[in-house]
Amino acid sequence: MQSERHFSFIIPALNEEAHIGNSIRSITNAMGDTPHDIVLSDNGSTDRTVEIAQQLGAKAIVNREVSIAQLRNLGVAVAQGNLLVFIDSDVQLSEDWLTCLNTEMQNWPKDDMIVSGSTCLVPEGGSFVEQHWFSNLQHGDTSYINSGHLITTRALFTAIDGFNSQLRTAEDYDFCQRAKQAGAPLIKAPNVKSYHYGYPQTLRTFMRREAWHGREDFSSLGKFLASKTAMAACLNSGLLLIAFALFISGSLLLGLMALILVSGLTSLLTVWKFGVKRPKSFAKTAFCFECYLLGRIGALFIGSGRPAARS
Repeated sequence: MQSERHFSFIIPALNEEAHIGNSIRSITNAMGDTPHDIVLSDNGSTDRTVEIAQQLGAKAIVNREVSIAQLRNLGVAVAQGNLLVFIDSDVQLSEDWLTCLNTEMQNWPKDDMIVSGSTCLVPEGGSFVEQHWFSNLQHGDTSYINSGHLITTRALFTAIDGFNSQLRTAEDYDFCQRAKQAGAPLIKAPNVKSYHYGYPQTLRTFMRREAWHGREDFSSLGKFLASKTAMAACLNSGLLLIAFALFISGSLLLGLMALILVSGLTSLLTVWKFGVKRPKSFAKTAFCFECYLLGRIGALFIGSGRPAARS
């Protein structure tokens, strides 16, 4: 593929005029003269998202009625490249992105069946939740690559029929699992850096985000039983309800014991997900984990409105 390499960047978006310009400019700066095209797959923006993208040379398609998974599939359908890069509309590539990716690609399989990419980094001076939750994701789950910065080939994308357009969330996890089932390795490339400028800035928006992401886990009994996160969220909430009931009934000691169980569960899950790489901030990360679990249980109570086209 070395002699015929052409990159296509597919960016789903909904009302992202604050970020889309910087995202596209970061692509242009990173790519230089390397053949590439940029496709904005818009979910019906009512601001200047489409206009800005087109002014900066991106091709824009608009479809209001589809899922974010289908937005990506539609973007691929009009893209020109044999290398596909999926990024969110609030993500920016590092200046040495292409140089680092070229180094990584030297070890790619000859059949081009691969999924790569990296977890988006937190910009300098991030908020509490960015510093103590999202910055730790660099050392977290390695079972999939988030579609905020996911790199693959058209050959693999075609072989597994792209993203599952029926999924409302977790379509990137599903994509990676089907890729692995098709024999494609999943290789994270942490040196190929991108930066996420749209992470939640407050605990409230963080929990709302996780409520949205958790919806698929509660869409059926089978998916719930297959999700360790959903079960942990239910156990955590159950213990909190028990503690509250005990306090209300006057059983203060038993209520305190229930809260200790909640704290212990959250601490164990924090160690399981992140380890103890930053012991000084462990308590803050564990607190964020508690908010994460509460956000996930919130998936049971949110409506079915359209999300922003960003994962």
